[in-house]
Amino acid sequence: MDEKKMLIALKKSISRAAILFSLTALFIGIIYTFEGASIQAVVLIKLWITFLVAGILIFFRVLTDSSKWAMGKPFIVKNLIFMPLFLLVALIFAMDVSREEGQVIPDFTKLPVYAGIFLLCFTIVQIIGYFRMKAKTDLMNDALLEFRKEHKWDEEE
Repeated sequence: MDEKKMLIALKKSISRAAILFSLTALFIGIIYTFEGASIQAVVLIKLWITFLVAGILIFFRVLTDSSKWAMGKPFIVKNLIFMPLFLLVALIFAMDVSREEGQVIPDFTKLPVYAGIFLLCFTIVQIIGYFRMKAKTDLMNDALLEFRKEHKWDEEE
């Protein structure tokens, strides 16, 4: 493994996990505020552990981007490969945090709701990612066409 690729993957995974951690903490804080409850320290520790695991998954996801196998694949295929792992981590966290006081086994009737929320968020992120990648590709294609127009006289010689 190339050390430079691993360092880039580490930086990307830490920054992405930190952003997701912050957004999730904000989302949970808003939900707890509407319920009139306070966030316990244990919930924040569980959230941190969840995003530590998610950060490790993101690290391996970013590493796959630089592999020869992944170079020819669309980003959605690579994301769909890792999606079940992220879904599992998210559901474990949601089911654990949603347990009532003294409840040992989580309430599995909420599982479809949590999975639906995850899949909705995943779909939105994929759509945004698609349009970002398309915009980058279109910009690169436009620059290439402009370059060809500027240097067309070189080809004629």
